[in-house]
Amino acid sequence: MKNRFVKITLTLSMLVVMAVPTQAFAAEKCNINASNLLNSNFSNLYSQLNNLNAANGKFDTAKLQDLLKQYTNKSTGKATTPATPATPATPAKPTTPATPATPATPATPATPATPATPTTPSTTDTTDNASLGSYEQQVVTLVNQERAKVGLPALKVNTKLAGVAEKKAEDLRDKNYFSHTSPTYGSPFDMMKQFGITYTAAGENIAKGQKTPSAVMNGWMNSQGHKDNILNSSYTEIGVGYVTDASGNTYWVQMFIRP
Repeated sequence: MKNRFVKITLTLSMLVVMAVPTQAFAAEKCNINASNLLNSNFSNLYSQLNNLNAANGKFDTAKLQDLLKQYTNKSTGKATTPATPATPATPAKPTTPATPATPATPATPATPATPATPTTPSTTDTTDNASLGSYEQQVVTLVNQERAKVGLPALKVNTKLAGVAEKKAEDLRDKNYFSHTSPTYGSPFDMMKQFGITYTAAGENIAKGQKTPSAVMNGWMNSQGHKDNILNSSYTEIGVGYVTDASGNTYWVQMFIRP
């Protein structure tokens, strides 16, 4: 009885030993056919079991064979190792767009005043060579040159209007503002009326900072609204004002009318 137990135990131990290497080889991609090896080992095992059965006559070989077949089916199954998921690439951080540089504010002439509603015309003193400062006279000359280029007649200097333009330039300087609307005189059209200027059409250009007549005229001619005043066929007379302050800042005024 004891010998039979030992033999059976040894037989089962052989089965376990033979099954373990088979799984290990499969994991290492061995060229040995694990299934054939097991079948061969179990064939020898069955033969030994038959011998045991013949010797003892009491060992149920059929049941043990069924048990061994079930174990074989479990042992020969290949376990697959799940693939490690790839780590997703970290998205690149968006670049911060460069902040556009703030353009420097040029000494651009102010928006020209809208022509006023006509007033009752009156007689005004005009002359082609009114008493003007050198810079004011140069501005008039440049205005008439631009008008000649497009076939328009030259504007005549209105000395009274020139005086109003000079007052407006002084007001820009003294009240430290830059606008067509004066805190002292109101709109340019109200100001003209206060100084006795009457018109059927009127307009105004102002500028600050330009050092010469050619510089201020270049600025006005490169601004559509100011250019439109200079080349307006409705106007027949002009007055120009020019002053500077203690720091050398310049203030320019053009006034246009048609009596």
